[in-house]
Amino acid sequence: MEEKNKKPLRNKSIRPGDYIVATKWIGIEGALEIINHKREELKKRFSANFLEYFNDYEAALSTEKESEYAKAFDVKETVYANEGGIFKALGELSAVAGRGLEVDIYKIPVRQEVIEICNFYDISPYELKSKGMVLMVLTEPEALVDSFMSEGIKAAVIGKIRDDNDKIIINKEAVRYLDKIKQDSIYKIL
Repeated sequence: MEEKNKKPLRNKSIRPGDYIVATKWIGIEGALEIINHKREELKKRFSANFLEYFNDYEAALSTEKESEYAKAFDVKETVYANEGGIFKALGELSAVAGRGLEVDIYKIPVRQEVIEICNFYDISPYELKSKGMVLMVLTEPEALVDSFMSEGIKAAVIGKIRDDNDKIIINKEAVRYLDKIKQDSIYKIL
């Protein structure tokens, strides 16, 4: 059976009220790819310094430290955000949990530079390749987040597991349901 046709195994240790922690930022991988393919076009809109700033983001694609640190904490599940971005990763997490989730969109780590590139091309940073971001589920997230932050790794509690199957994204007072991601938003422009 092909890997992509396999259903994820359900993690029965995940319970309602467990927290979802995200590391690093959404869309870094996609933004780097866009810059590599559309540099000349982007130079017309953004300064050379702005584009060179992304060179420092290459290191953010590695997840070795996060994987190592997670071993020291009671992390129930780990999902890596890649193709399809954080929204696809959240859908995968929900499937593995066998439960819904609730995420505050304003708690999801994102760099302003990624937002500016996404706005320029009218694509979603939440559906953009996000290699380097890791989602982790655990009951007590504070020590893990503090540990990451003390090592210079951006980390934030972005939501929690629900006791139903609803996948909810909260945007201030607005509530929407997570749609299944059909393709990464990068393919709208590349």
